Amino acid sequence: MADTKLSLGVPPPPRSERDDDLASVPRPGDVIAGKLRVERIVGAGGMGIVVVAEHLHLRKTVAVKLLRSEVIDAPNVVERFLREARAMAALYGDHVVRVTDVGTQENGLPYMVMEHLHGRDLGDLLAERGKLPVVEAVDYVLQACEGIAEAHAAGIVHRDLKPGNIFLTRGRDGAPLVKVLDFGVSKLVDARWDEKSLTDTSTIIGSPAYMSPEQIRSSKTVDARTDIWALGVTLYKLVSGEQPFSSDTPAGMCAAIVLGEVPPLRAHADVPPAFEAVVMRCLAKGIDARYQSVGELASALRPFASEAGRASAERVVKVARSGATTQPEVRSATAARIDVPRASNATRVVAVVVIVASIAAVVLLLTMNRTPPRTEAPPVSAPASTPARAVPPPMPLPALSDTTPAPSVSAAKPLPPPTKPARPPTNDQLIEDRH
Repeated sequence: MADTKLSLGVPPPPRSERDDDLASVPRPGDVIAGKLRVERIVGAGGMGIVVVAEHLHLRKTVAVKLLRSEVIDAPNVVERFLREARAMAALYGDHVVRVTDVGTQENGLPYMVMEHLHGRDLGDLLAERGKLPVVEAVDYVLQACEGIAEAHAAGIVHRDLKPGNIFLTRGRDGAPLVKVLDFGVSKLVDARWDEKSLTDTSTIIGSPAYMSPEQIRSSKTVDARTDIWALGVTLYKLVSGEQPFSSDTPAGMCAAIVLGEVPPLRAHADVPPAFEAVVMRCLAKGIDARYQSVGELASALRPFASEAGRASAERVVKVARSGATTQPEVRSATAARIDVPRASNATRVVAVVVIVASIAAVVLLLTMNRTPPRTEAPPVSAPASTPARAVPPPMPLPALSDTTPAPSVSAAKPLPPPTKPARPPTNDQLIEDRH
């Protein structure tokens, strides 16, 4: 189909390019890895190629991303390609293009098998329409946020978000469906990936027009908030058709982003002031002044979305809450843990006082009701220098009436005094009794 496209972030090579420069580009009919028959090329650039192919084993149409042999000796190219495959394969949501297989060609170059998409990216859509209504733009960005929220929760920062990497297709129900493409320059910030960094601190990674100031200074140290900046630039572009910063050279673009002021969005588009405030907060130069997660951004965009977009915003918030990865979210959680003990300390003090008082009362009652043990007097032969211990007087025994139930009135008689038991009679007494 003519509208089928998968963006690599670079334009296709000119048709006048020599055939020997395209030695690694497969031709229709070629079979990759013995199972992928090439149908056509849909994207090519200086680093790689994307083709549509038939999977001979599964008998389905797929997209295949390949590295070009001309770049095989470039530093970290293969590692970066495999990292993109791992990053995309770790994401299972509907808003990230799915990777189904990774392998190596006969020539030793890696390949990546992805789902085949019909549609076009938002860059092409803008080229056709110029700009989009706020509701439509917000709905597309919120769907992209669903994919980015999943990536952030998995410890992945995209670092190259732009309209060309947001692909518009349709779901099974025919509704618009946005997919995030091209994690080739993504940063894996979570320890679970356990791999060395492939970015030097002086290397600029990404598309300059959509890069945050901190990404221009050092691509290696950025976090999820750099994607918030890129989403803000994307919103700015979608609703106005203009870039917030412009220059004739990449270096001039970078200087404008780092040093220049962000022009108000309403200077280029008729949008509600509240919507402009959301976009301008995304473009705050200080990272602490931006939205700290895509969940926060989705909540701010929700009032400007359609009903479907509001449902998308709710899903973004849930995903963002389930796995926060940005540094400020960690700091805010730490601050919350610091604030909570201030209130709980008072509660603990009250609880301790109550417990201690209860224990003291129980001990006091036991001491009052318990008969103390008798203590023998010190022996007479004890030395005079030994101080005599004070022996408490014995407790009086309880009266008999306290322990014996009172007899009835009809039987009340004085009890005879106790007598000693009689001794048995002697023999003389027995003889006398007989007489």
